[in-house]
Amino acid sequence: MLSLNMRYYFSITSLLALAPFGHADSAPRRIYALHSGVHILLAHPNKNHAALMLRDELKRRGVPERDIVVLDCPFPDASWRNVFPREGLTMFLDSMAPASKVVHDAYRRMDKAFQQHGVGPSDEIVWIGHSAGGQMGMTMARLSADLAMHPELAKAVKQYRFHTIVALGTPVGCNDVPEDMRVRQYFSPQDKVVRIMCDGGPWVLPKMGYRCTICPCTPAPGKNCLARCWYDVQHPDWIYEKRVLDRMWQDVNGTSRSWWRETRAAERPGAALAQLLGKMLEEERGIHIEELPK
Repeated sequence: MLSLNMRYYFSITSLLALAPFGHADSAPRRIYALHSGVHILLAHPNKNHAALMLRDELKRRGVPERDIVVLDCPFPDASWRNVFPREGLTMFLDSMAPASKVVHDAYRRMDKAFQQHGVGPSDEIVWIGHSAGGQMGMTMARLSADLAMHPELAKAVKQYRFHTIVALGTPVGCNDVPEDMRVRQYFSPQDKVVRIMCDGGPWVLPKMGYRCTICPCTPAPGKNCLARCWYDVQHPDWIYEKRVLDRMWQDVNGTSRSWWRETRAAERPGAALAQLLGKMLEEERGIHIEELPK
């Protein structure tokens, strides 16, 4: 028989041993959800390649692997017989509507992946999507906020707290992200894929039964949205460019600074006017010119 003092000792030491684990499990985490875009023949053979590259970049920056969720890309594989799958395009267009089957199926996959990683309702979700993956993230954030409006889905999944959506080279058709969530859209006038989508949209989409308009960024971003314009970034390069990835990391952590508000912006001849225009675009249009043409 253990004495009263011995039993008391073992009870206290057991509680002390368990306390750190219980505290860690209950503390809110920052979760990075990564999503690739539509697969075409010229892209990497692995349609999850963009998300995997972003995962490696986050790990190099010290993010624990347990806090990174690579979401499986739902878009069909391209092949020599199907260079640009039509189903991939229709899925991308349907991903703009929170009530669509494509979006509800995507939310179920996300919920399953989050549950496998122990993601809770108080955790902070940072979604980083390349190409169509950015549009999917903006719609996921809207759907999560309005989950109660979709009772059948709400019975099977959980609601999550989105904090930031980063869209890298995304042709934007709908940005209805709630105002309490940050949106950062990265685009480049030289991105050929986005330009083809924007230029061809008015001709092709009505024939397919869609009335949406595709733009390189949100035409009239709200206070929670900032579009970052980059010079000469091609579509596959968003996940490789160090200048882009550095800025993305600053955006996620809230440490980004405006180049146009620094004194050095006016050091070169003619840059003072550019600085004024840059400030105006930021303040009135939510568009930030990251760098001037070389």
